[in-house]
Amino acid sequence: MKKRILLSTILILLITLLIGCAGGAEEVDESSDVEVTEPVEKAEESDALDFPERPIEIVVSSGTGGSIDLTARTIAAHSDYLGTSVEVTNMPGAAFTIAAQHVIDSEPDGYTLLATTDSAFGYSPLAMPEDVTYTYEDIVGVSRIAMNQFSIAINADKAESLGIESFGDLLDYTESNPGELTVGYSSVLFDVWREVLRDIGYDMTAVHQDSGGEAATQTAGGHIDVYFGAMPGIIPYHEDGSVVILTTLPFEFYDGIPSVEEYPEVSDALGMSQYGVVSIYAPADTPQEVIDYLDSRFQEMFTNEAFVSMLEDQGMKAYYEGHEDFQRTLKEMCEQALRFEEVLQNFGS
Repeated sequence: MKKRILLSTILILLITLLIGCAGGAEEVDESSDVEVTEPVEKAEESDALDFPERPIEIVVSSGTGGSIDLTARTIAAHSDYLGTSVEVTNMPGAAFTIAAQHVIDSEPDGYTLLATTDSAFGYSPLAMPEDVTYTYEDIVGVSRIAMNQFSIAINADKAESLGIESFGDLLDYTESNPGELTVGYSSVLFDVWREVLRDIGYDMTAVHQDSGGEAATQTAGGHIDVYFGAMPGIIPYHEDGSVVILTTLPFEFYDGIPSVEEYPEVSDALGMSQYGVVSIYAPADTPQEVIDYLDSRFQEMFTNEAFVSMLEDQGMKAYYEGHEDFQRTLKEMCEQALRFEEVLQNFGS
């Protein structure tokens, strides 16, 4: 028992580092509005840079329909702020590392960017050392864009057949029937959730998916029983009645559906792993003036109420952190994660 408690503690400490909460996620107030500044005129700088002169590609580290994908497409819908159009390319797989490696290997000119979460650089290089050759030094954090709102949902027919009407009912069932229910998800973050829940007595069998959207679709279709993931992928299926959202994390999203805070045992065990941030990255040798230009343009997007509303309507919280702060956070997070290299390799095996 002490060993399992220690493992859970280490995992929570680890994921806190991985999602970059040291950069300020724990300070986000559920009710707070996004702080925005007046747009900064950058036209002269853009002319001096001769950037951009062609479309920008944002490579998404997951499939379509998840929070990373929807964040990139929200940016694309407001690409006038960047001074050019944006093309979104999905490259899911291998714990986000396929997309990360592709962008790292691309020309460092600002025209190929990466949309992903910190786990692509904090977890994956340590958990898969034989497959991943890059480090955080091969990438530059441009801007943080959106904080995920997560949910735990169940297929509606499965819920009815088992008499599961609440998250508490789900916990009771998994405690009495360990491993019987399957749970689908796309991120290593949710591997940690499953491991932590199992350690406190609630066991489900993992079915890994390439994207949050795929996990949501498989749950809605009855191929998977339970969904762990970001809100954007599951909202349409909740609204059409094919799934039932049992709880949201870390905040309440729907009236009448309690957040995980109503279940202190689970909330305390998950800790800061309930938070995750979608960010934009560029190859390490991208000129600083290009990084600064992109960062300033992303900041300006947050002055647009339609941009903020589009993110939040899809189940995310608009969350801007600029290049300098983001870069410090990324470096500190990845360096601290090295302390857990042995644990990461054992956990990923």
